[in-house]
This record gives sequence, C-alpha cells and structure tokens, in this order.
Amino acid sequence: MKLNFALTVLLILLFSSFLTSLASAQQPEFPHIEAVKTVSPTAINEGELVTVKITLKGAGGLILTPVDVVLILDRSGSMSGKKIIDAKNAAIAFLNFLDEKDRAALVSYSHTISAGELTYMTLSNKEKLKNEIESLNAAGRTDIYNAIVAAIQILSANPRENAPSVAILLSDGLHNWPTPLPDSEFIALAEQAKNKDIIIYTIGLGRDVNEPLLKQIASITNGKYYFAATSSELKGIYEEIGSKLAFAGTKIEVSEHIPSYLIYTEASKTPYSISSSDGETIIKWKIGSLKVGEEWEVTYTAKANKAIEYDSQTIQCYVQYITAVGASAIINLPPGAIWNDLVLTSQVVNPTEVTKGNIIHVNITVKNDGLTRKSFKLSSFCGNLKIYENELSLNSNEAKTISFSWNTSNIEAGTYNLTSIVDLYNEIFEVDKTNNIAVTQVKIYEQTGSALFIVLLLIMVSTVTVGGSIGYLKAKKKILKAGLKPKPLKIEKPKYLCKVCGNQLIYDVRFKEWRCKVCGKKYKV
Repeated sequence: MKLNFALTVLLILLFSSFLTSLASAQQPEFPHIEAVKTVSPTAINEGELVTVKITLKGAGGLILTPVDVVLILDRSGSMSGKKIIDAKNAAIAFLNFLDEKDRAALVSYSHTISAGELTYMTLSNKEKLKNEIESLNAAGRTDIYNAIVAAIQILSANPRENAPSVAILLSDGLHNWPTPLPDSEFIALAEQAKNKDIIIYTIGLGRDVNEPLLKQIASITNGKYYFAATSSELKGIYEEIGSKLAFAGTKIEVSEHIPSYLIYTEASKTPYSISSSDGETIIKWKIGSLKVGEEWEVTYTAKANKAIEYDSQTIQCYVQYITAVGASAIINLPPGAIWNDLVLTSQVVNPTEVTKGNIIHVNITVKNDGLTRKSFKLSSFCGNLKIYENELSLNSNEAKTISFSWNTSNIEAGTYNLTSIVDLYNEIFEVDKTNNIAVTQVKIYEQTGSALFIVLLLIMVSTVTVGGSIGYLKAKKKILKAGLKPKPLKIEKPKYLCKVCGNQLIYDVRFKEWRCKVCGKKYKV
C-alpha cells in the first residue's frame, strides 16, 4: 500500500514538472535589442582603411508593449463617401489592439485641425475615442503639414520612457492649405519628429498622393509606408500596424568611440553628433525605436595612423535603450581597435668567452608597450641551435626579466651569435617588429684539460725513449764493425764536503769513516 502511494506521488510530481517545463517553453521571449559589430579587415597597417558595421535587431516574442499613438485621419472633401466610412472603420479596428497600458489620441484634418489629448485606453476612454472617430465628416481643403505638427506636439508633451511615440498618417491627396508647400518643409518636419523619437507610419490612399514624400517621411522617422489602392484595403493595413506594435526597445542610441590612432572618414548614415574627448572621436546615432523583427544598420570607414588590430575583449561601442518595462539597458559591443608592441629591451650574457662545457648565464628583459595583455614565446638560439624557449604573458606596460643558464657542451667550438627573439612565429600583429630581437656574440674554445696534457706527455716520453734506444744500437754496430772495443763507462764517485770548512772528505776504509783532510773533522757513514 505504501509503495503504491509513493509511486502515485512520484508520478504527480513528474507530471507537474513536465507541465511547468512545457509552459516555460511556450512562453515567448521578452522583447529586447540584439547587437553585432563586425570589422574588415581585423588587422591593418598604417595608412590602410578599415570598414566597421554595426547591426541592431529587435528580438524576442511578439509581445505587445506599451505605446502612445496619435491617429492622423484625413477628413478633407476628397475623402467623402466610402473613403471616410472605410477610414473610420479601419481606425476603430486599430483601437482594438490597444489596452489599458496604451495611450491614444485623434488628430483629424481638412483645412482645419482638430486635436485631442493622449488618454489611457480603458474601456470607457476607448469607447469615447471610437465615438469621436465615428462622428467625423469629410469636407474642406487639405492641411497635412499642420496635422503632423499637432501630432508631434501631443506626443512630445508628456512622453513615457517605456512607450514609443507613434503617429499613423492617412492621406488621399496633396497638401493645399493654406498654400502648397515644398517637400523640403515636410522633410524638416520629419527630422524634427525623429529628434523627438517619434515614429511616423504613412498610408497613401489612391493615386493622387505624393508617394515619394510619404515614403521619405516614414523612412526618416523609422516608420513604414503603406499604399492602399482602394479604401477597402485600409482595415487590413491598420490591423497589420496594430498587431506589430511589439517594440524591442525605445530611445535607442549607438555611441562609437574611435581612438586617436584611427581617423574617422565617413558613414552610411548621418550621425546625430560627432564630438571629441581625450583624443577620441565619439560618433552617435539616434535610432529611436525598433520593433520585434526590425533591423537597423550603419557602416563607417576609418584610416589607421599606425598598425592596429581588433580585439574581442576591447569595448569601444555602446548601445543604450529603454526596455518594454521602462528599464534602462546598455550593450557593451566588442570588438575594439588596439595596437601591440612587444619590446626586447636588453640581453646580458656572462661570460661571452668560455671553454666548451662551461656555463653561460643569460638575462633577458622584455616589456609589453601595447594596450592589452599578451601571451607569447621567448626563444633563444646560439647560431642555429635552440638553447631556450618559454611562454610568457605580460599586461600592458608590464616588464619582466627572464634568466637561464646554458651548458655549452652540446655545441662545437667557434664564434656564434647568441640571438633572443620575442614572438618568433609572428603570432601577434605589432606596430614594430624591429625591437623584438637582441644579439650578443659569444666565443666557445676547445678543451685543454689535464687528461689531454698527460696524453701529450706520454707521447713525448715514448718518442724520446724509442729514439734513444735506436741511436745506441746504431753506434754499437758501427764500433764493432771497425774492430774497436768500446770503452767502459767511467763511474764517478759521489763527492762529499765537510760541513765545517767545506773541503772534500776522504773515506778511511780501516776505520770505516769519512774525514776532512784539511780540518780533520770525522763523519760516520
């Protein structure tokens, strides 16, 4: 019974864990910004150009985030009949995508402008706004410019950090009130909206619209242009816009800090600002907002005034934005440009002249004059013979002295260059490779020890002995051949001197003693 109960509890726990995992897997990822920075080439010499590309993408699930929206509806005379009916139905359909965390307002225009205020889309406020839309009638001329001005004023009066500001402009014709305006006036207005982080979606209804201008307004403000050939297409367009108001981030700003050893040349998108600080050139782009699935990209070029490479651990680009919940976020975006310079500052060899088999002591000092920590090999050679190698790591501006001893028994006698090299295999891209080497001349002499001396002495003795014997035999043969007897060798008796007077002593056989014949001093044998 107890066993069955335990199995039942275990199955319940397992099933509960499975449901939790399933729910977690089905929950969409929260909207956010993803950023990538790429460079080509990653290492350049002095005078060469590098191309840098920064790409931002709205990522995450299509979770509708808070938004502030102004609907700019055309109620000029050309909108009468089916056009105004379909336009009102489309705007009301859009409101169904908003909830209590969103705010909305209505600006309607002909030759007069009617502007409301942003209100939260509670059920009562939403109904009130729908009634305002339903009450619109088409009549009069067309003042598109001041309708946009009114929308910008409403959205910039009380902006929210976590809610992007959006305007949706509908037009079926050209601006003609109070007088026609050049496109440049509208472009300047769009730039003003962009600087206030306002996104403008534009909808052109019919063939009488200024489509290039509407496209440009949308492009400048990071919005989108839609074309509706007939008013029956409006509802689908408004619903598409409403269903995609999932913003991954708002108030997005990219700051690229270009160091003094790079000179900025040009960019594919005009920067919001260019400034200088502590030798750096700081370039900023204001993106505004990005919806989930949208991308933004800029490419710029710079010229190197020394050999540089891009390091994956160095940060010189920063992306700041506001999340859907109103929190500030920052992305530190590598890689960054650096330069490297490893310097072999000194080599001390002691002694520089030795007999083969003796020890040479070597002290080498290496410094990292570059900007980042580097790992590399230090290699030493005597002639072509590698006598030392070691892996080193140095921080920026760090120096280290390496000492080693070398037994010279493994090399022939002679004069050599003792050469030490930093980064022998050129694994590090450096500003200057000429300071990576040090050379010291050393002399190795052949051995002349006691063993060799004994061998030479034996050879000399042997030569003298053999040579003397041969000479004696030759002389004896010559005497015998002449019939002469060889003279006996005369043996000299040893001479002893008196210690008193210094005269020669004579030997007295009878008394078996030596005596001085001058002073008479006697000496026992």
